[in-house]
Amino acid sequence: MTSPPRPSGGLALRAFGLMASIVALGSFASGAPAAGADPYSLEAQALLSASETELALRVGGPRLPARLEKVQVKTWPAGAEEAVTRNFFDVPAPAGVATLHLGWPGRGDPLEVHAHLKDGPQHNLAAATTVLRRPDLTVTKIAVPADIVRTRSFQVTATVGEVGGDIGANAQVELFDGPSATPIASASATVAPGATADVSFAVALAKPGEHALRAVVSDSAPAEWDVAPNEREQAIYVNHYGENGVVATDHALATQIGVDVLRNGGNAFDAAAAVQFALNVVQPHFNGIGGGSNIVVRDGRTGELYAIDARETAPAATTPTTYSGLTQADIRPNGFAVGVPGTLRAVDYLLERWGTTTLADALEPSIALAEEGFPIGHHLAREIPIALPRFQPETRQVFLNADGRPRAPGDVLRQPDLAKTFRLLARDGVAPFYEGEIAEAIVEAQRRANTPARQGRMTADDLRAYAIDVEPPLSLTYGGYEVFSPGTSTNGGVVLLESLGLMREFLADPRTDGYAWGFATRNSLHVFIEAMRLAFADRDFWLGDDRYTNVPLTGLLHPDYLRTRSSLIDPETVMCNPVRPGDPLPYVEAEAAADDPEAAGHTTHFSIIDRWGNAVVMTSTLRDAFGTGITVPGYGFLLNDTLGLFNLAPRANPATGNPGANDAAGGKRPMGNVAPTLILKDGEPFAGTGSFGSGFIPSIVLNVVLNLLEYDLPLQQAIDAPRLWTQTAAGAAQLNFGFDHLITPLRDMGHVGPTFGGCADNMNRTPLPPLLNVGSAGSFGVDLESFELNGAADTARFPDASTAVVDRT
Repeated sequence: MTSPPRPSGGLALRAFGLMASIVALGSFASGAPAAGADPYSLEAQALLSASETELALRVGGPRLPARLEKVQVKTWPAGAEEAVTRNFFDVPAPAGVATLHLGWPGRGDPLEVHAHLKDGPQHNLAAATTVLRRPDLTVTKIAVPADIVRTRSFQVTATVGEVGGDIGANAQVELFDGPSATPIASASATVAPGATADVSFAVALAKPGEHALRAVVSDSAPAEWDVAPNEREQAIYVNHYGENGVVATDHALATQIGVDVLRNGGNAFDAAAAVQFALNVVQPHFNGIGGGSNIVVRDGRTGELYAIDARETAPAATTPTTYSGLTQADIRPNGFAVGVPGTLRAVDYLLERWGTTTLADALEPSIALAEEGFPIGHHLAREIPIALPRFQPETRQVFLNADGRPRAPGDVLRQPDLAKTFRLLARDGVAPFYEGEIAEAIVEAQRRANTPARQGRMTADDLRAYAIDVEPPLSLTYGGYEVFSPGTSTNGGVVLLESLGLMREFLADPRTDGYAWGFATRNSLHVFIEAMRLAFADRDFWLGDDRYTNVPLTGLLHPDYLRTRSSLIDPETVMCNPVRPGDPLPYVEAEAAADDPEAAGHTTHFSIIDRWGNAVVMTSTLRDAFGTGITVPGYGFLLNDTLGLFNLAPRANPATGNPGANDAAGGKRPMGNVAPTLILKDGEPFAGTGSFGSGFIPSIVLNVVLNLLEYDLPLQQAIDAPRLWTQTAAGAAQLNFGFDHLITPLRDMGHVGPTFGGCADNMNRTPLPPLLNVGSAGSFGVDLESFELNGAADTARFPDASTAVVDRT
């Protein structure tokens, strides 16, 4: 009995192509005749799929037939005593290729094929073959480099295996990034029976973070059995940058500790915690767990930014008149200047929310540093004799030699009590500091006073109730960049951003078309000073702790307000004193806010970025060098004198509209000056910076920001460049060396006091050091084309400073 053919011209043509591929792989059975015999020949191949056996025949000869008159197929199934024979008639064979679909042969069964065709005389052709299983392809492995950086080409190798073992195949391999339907690369593969073949792709991925590379094998020739999976997925991480990170701090030992954290797999938050504790050890006069901090962070995974306010708060017993009738000198060396410290709470928060290590891990290197000691640096040695009159006995014991002389540069400073405190925190967390034995010691220590009746009013309840504030940072757009800085309890961020916005609007004003502009020019420095004077005037009236008063932040930074305010800057002449605050209230819903006294003091700043795009810019302070001069007995850390930053006399006055936003109050944060600053472009970190320098901080940071964004200076040049620095609305300003040629032109514009014919305060060149050293703006930067990290240290002004780019090793 014969079986009818299943003709299909399309299938036949496809079979011809498949057979050509199979011949190349050496798996086709030929029945070619010997020389001098019939000029026609027959080749056969039988491939088994899950449902049938497909028999492909190819006729060779002088003229390829379109049809075979008869095809006989004979097979000997395993275990059968006799052959099974089937006949097919009038079988289509376009271009000499015929395809038959057989139901009975199994894998390994021998086939004998006879075909008849007519080209004039009858031609009887024969071929023999064995039923082979179709190829079954799978991706067995995807190999990628261990270190992948976005936008940089890397090699991906997909290994394709044939698991059936009977026959090989040609196929297409496509590489996908996650679930995308569009491949990012493709290539062909030739796989021998039962073997594997490697296919390599050079690819680059622009988006950092987690990816899943998916290799898919398809278009197999011959078609697959298709039992094995045709794809495989490989999870990879695409690094933001080619380096592990950057650590910029004000002391080489702290920088090295941060570098070690990044090198050992920690992130920027882990490094920030370790650096902060290290700076407490090596710069105890600047900062520590007895003080406060402001921080701007970027979460590299989500891209979200946060400002963390961990500045000191006033004890509940503080009133607006607590400091009435006193001077700063009256306040600083006494316990009633001590605010409830926040730095430790902030560090703990960084680790809990974003860190990968523990508080104990962060403290470990600083415990050893405090116990074993370190050589005293330039700035610490310089400040000891200046602050000596404020020192309590425990502070003298730490920072003076046995003969009573101040410790000198290079002397080894050991702080066993601080090491003991750090061990306690490592063991028990922050609880002992805010409600345990350390809290009790803080309360007792701040009852110290160099002046009678000026003991501190802090209680255990004040410490227990302390909380940090976490909110989005303030921001302002400048030249395609977004500049972020913290909010109102530190005026520095607001003053920085408002000054920057005033300069932006001045330059956009049609009246300044053609106004000569550029780095280190008379005009650029003139507008810098005038913009800061306007911002300081607004600060002195509107800014304060926004938990206690409505600060019109959106109004102060509103483009329309900035445009109106910048119109007060005359391109050729100086504003005469007094420079008055503006009225931002029409630009926001009903709000009100604060002001700040001039301040002299010290902070420390550090900037850190890691390979994952996490960034921390953090400024910590005790306010003045050595704070109040009170060291907590037995625990080895100094207490701040931050509450002296309140308005000494209340300024709230309904008649004038002054909100008295920086008047003292229980639980309130006095307005500081720090301005840790993070700059982004299109959501990508571009630079992180900040500085110490008390009331001069906003102007110091503004110099760096303008150097980067307005004048396009490379990062190190932006840090090294001469600076202009100022801190009041009156206009007193200093120019660093390098701006000497601009002094006379600026004075001619009126940047001098009335004694010299001007109507503002004097502008002068910086006198001899140490004033040359104002500021230490260690920073990190990102090349947004190559995604390489770089750093800059401000060592020309602050020799102790240190910045390191952390490579992958």
